[in-house]
Amino acid sequence: MIRCIILIALWIWSATVLSACEGGEAQAAADKKAKAQAAEEKAATTSTDKAAAKIVNVNIITVTPTILTEQVVAHGVTSPIREITYSAEIPGRIEHLTADIGDTVRNRQVLARIDFKTLKAQAHQADASHALAKSTYDRVASLKGEDLVSEQRVDETRSAMDNATAQQEIAQANLAKSTVRASFRGVVTAKYVEKGEYVAPGVRLYDVVDYRTVIVEAQLPETQVARIAPKAEVAVDIAALGEQFKGTVETVIPTADRMSKTFTLRVKIKNPDRKILVGMSATVRIAARVHNDVIAVPQSAVVEERDGRVVFIAEDGIAKKRIVALGPVEGDRVVVETGLAPGESLVVLGQRDLSDLQPINIVE
Repeated sequence: MIRCIILIALWIWSATVLSACEGGEAQAAADKKAKAQAAEEKAATTSTDKAAAKIVNVNIITVTPTILTEQVVAHGVTSPIREITYSAEIPGRIEHLTADIGDTVRNRQVLARIDFKTLKAQAHQADASHALAKSTYDRVASLKGEDLVSEQRVDETRSAMDNATAQQEIAQANLAKSTVRASFRGVVTAKYVEKGEYVAPGVRLYDVVDYRTVIVEAQLPETQVARIAPKAEVAVDIAALGEQFKGTVETVIPTADRMSKTFTLRVKIKNPDRKILVGMSATVRIAARVHNDVIAVPQSAVVEERDGRVVFIAEDGIAKKRIVALGPVEGDRVVVETGLAPGESLVVLGQRDLSDLQPINIVE
């Protein structure tokens, strides 16, 4: 009986000890988890405090109303105002050439002569034949008035004179075609033949261009065509020269390209010193619309975020984020339609390192 009582007591004691051990382990695990969470929260708080405490150096400008001129920008290539390829009109041997590549030729200057001596002789022969035929007709016609010759004889001499006149005109025309003359002042850009060569009609002799005035042809989308005024003054940037030139809208071709659906803008630029060369890339800028009393800021001051486009305002030593709506653009400036007010201090340098309510230091 005593043995049984002892065994029961031992069993109760071991169950109590086991339960106490299990409860202690559970409590220890819970305490450990609570400490870990507290440490994470402390670290997050410390990190946030450090970020908030970081001071960023910035530059600012004061927001003021201004004028912004909206522009139409198009890109093209320079071409000469006139360009002609001179070709042979008659077959023959080239007797004379007067120009080489790079030479400046005058209006009406002789460029080439083709079989000139032979055709000149034929023209003289035709002149002589015509003179004889005319004098014969005049003499016979005078005799007709005295009834000394027949009507048939008069008709024969008139026909001979008419034929001689036609032959004279043909000879003069061939002689004129044998001489190739420049039709304007320009520069020789290509020479295709040499003296002594035999050429057929249509063979090219010279290319001559006049680029004292140049044309820039650029493509415009249909949405911008209506904004271009005829004869409007434009600015043309020639990147190769690093200069800007004044030009005038010559015309907008009224038919769109079938493939690109764009319209061709032609701009004329005076080039008396021939500084602008043919084939240079050009950027045309046309003032299309003027916006008065608008807030225009550097495009670099605007930051793209998931919330949209934002800027930062400096106020009481901190940066405040503003969501803005943008409008027309001119160069590196853009109109801010909503989100800014005159007199505010806009951060224009250092804004990409900022967050809302970030401490800042304004640097001049």
